[in-house]
Amino acid sequence: MERKLASIRKVKEVRPIKNADAIELAIVDGWQCVIKKGEFKAGDIGIYFEIDSFLPLEPEYSFLEKCCKKKMGNEEGYRLKTVKMRGELSQGLMLPYHVLERFLKKDEEMQFEVGTDVTELLGVKKYEAPIPANLKGDTRGTFPSFIKKTDQERIQNLWEEYSREYNDNNEEIILGLKKAEKHRGQDFSQRIKELEDEKNRTKNPIKHLEFEETLKLDGTSCTYYVSNVNKYLNGKLTEEMVLEDDIYFGHCSRNLETKESDTTPWQIANETKIRKQLVEFAKKTNRNIALQGELMGPKIQKNRENLSKPTFYLFDIWDIDQQRYLTKKEKEKILEEYFYNGKSELKHVPILNEAIKPFEKFETIEEILEYAKGFSINHKIREGIVFKSNTLVNGETISFKVINNEFLLKGGE
Repeated sequence: MERKLASIRKVKEVRPIKNADAIELAIVDGWQCVIKKGEFKAGDIGIYFEIDSFLPLEPEYSFLEKCCKKKMGNEEGYRLKTVKMRGELSQGLMLPYHVLERFLKKDEEMQFEVGTDVTELLGVKKYEAPIPANLKGDTRGTFPSFIKKTDQERIQNLWEEYSREYNDNNEEIILGLKKAEKHRGQDFSQRIKELEDEKNRTKNPIKHLEFEETLKLDGTSCTYYVSNVNKYLNGKLTEEMVLEDDIYFGHCSRNLETKESDTTPWQIANETKIRKQLVEFAKKTNRNIALQGELMGPKIQKNRENLSKPTFYLFDIWDIDQQRYLTKKEKEKILEEYFYNGKSELKHVPILNEAIKPFEKFETIEEILEYAKGFSINHKIREGIVFKSNTLVNGETISFKVINNEFLLKGGE
């Protein structure tokens, strides 16, 4: 699922900012951002732009000229980052609903429901830092359609949905009916029973779910995969592709697939056992998988962990055949049988907790954001933490990230 950088959202609450006459704080889902005083009130809808948004040079955003103007490649625009204003954390941008009007086609009605993605309509892109030459290489094509990209959703967009006990408001309806029955003497017993049965059927499957908690590392996204060319790459073979018994080993950056070259990702794959083990796995099992992780080390994201050499840290395995991420047990079984037997140079991101129930442990989003603070491998400020469900929910794993706001304020991401 593509990230909704710009979407229609509802203001949950407006809070005053101490010693500020012209600005106040808007709470939008799990986010908070500074707004003009009086521009919004609780219940109003508008357009929320998440951090990492890269807005085009349009008149509606010209007030960002001094603070946010940035280049992405050859394109100029406005980059939204985490900042502090008058001592308050501000993440993203909330603008009035009418901003959409100029971007609509002639005679097109402006009717958008809360949650509607308007990223493309407003010309918003995700800000991407320049890729260093040692990582870039030559492009072979776009990111393969049969592999999922590695960008987890942020907790701010999920907290209200995931932390609810039920998926609807039947609990409140039942309490109201019981209260009415008690004080008015009316017989609502049958309706209460119906609603209670319905409530039990709509329990939130995530509220009490168990997750694995891992460290979020500040590197660059890296995917290594193996696929049978007759099944997944038929008709797309090129001369430079090296095959072993119809098995192709490939590499992808965050958004692109690369040709084999002398770049850092390919050096790691060839100089360690990663490539060999992955190809051998495909031959023995006739399965197609992708190892996804973070590439860390010198000349990568300022090498905050001060690593002496480039290193690949695995955080997930995508099953290409089943089109889903493996569960914790499935992943561990493959790693033990095919990668960790004997000496292996494949590292896993640090596991902080084997089994945690975050939506039982934390009562508010502020608590889980505070929990995300702490040390990384070698750095005193970590990027954050990632939670992945230990079991499947509706046929897939559930995952999300909690980014450390201290990391963001120091210029991360």
